[in-house]
Amino acid sequence: MKRDFRKLKQLRECKKLTLNQVASAVHISDSYLCRIENNLRLNPSIEILVSLADYYGVPVDELICIKKQEQEEQEI
Repeated sequence: MKRDFRKLKQLRECKKLTLNQVASAVHISDSYLCRIENNLRLNPSIEILVSLADYYGVPVDELICIKKQEQEEQEI
């Protein structure tokens, strides 16, 4: 299974927020948030996920899309 955090970027862009605004609010660097949003950092801590979910006002599980290997292969 693979985690997909692109929902974070969608939420941020929908609210017209910059990486820096969100990153500062949850006390992480904007480059770290960028890596999470672009699936380059697939294991952020639960504390960071909770902070992001609280900031956006959504449940943590809404931030994470988990794909099974079969789905990934079909998308290729």
